[in-house]
Amino acid sequence: MNGGRLVVVTGAASGIGRAVCEVFAAAGDRVAAVDRRAELLERAAAELRRTHGVPVTALVTDLAQPRAASELAERARAGDPAGEPATVLVNAAGLYPAVPLLDLTADAWDQVLDVNVRAAALATVGFARALVAAGRPGAVVNISSGAAVRARPGA
Repeated sequence: MNGGRLVVVTGAASGIGRAVCEVFAAAGDRVAAVDRRAELLERAAAELRRTHGVPVTALVTDLAQPRAASELAERARAGDPAGEPATVLVNAAGLYPAVPLLDLTADAWDQVLDVNVRAAALATVGFARALVAAGRPGAVVNISSGAAVRARPGA
């Protein structure tokens, strides 16, 4: 089955991103699942294929790397059986080190900003460019966890 839209979901191996993949796959959409954790991502993609019978491409990518986010749209198209541009991007990737605030390093904070902010912005730009070039409409959904509005002891 190659019907439905091609949907790119970051942070797809677990949590919110994994749940988003489930919803789109259940609706019959093709999914380009993106995460840096290869083994977990491959398991999630295989389960989605088996459960819903839709094409699911696992794109192992570290969104903290400079070009990774901006190349997502092209990688999703190349890995899709239909070869069509994605029309939906869901930025669900996010991280925060499990350390007390006073132990947070500059490098760890840079990684938080690279994945949670920079990657979402660059993925959106790359995705929008691909849509404009193809003359197609699309949608971008940016997701955060409840941690954005709820305090956590030590953080």
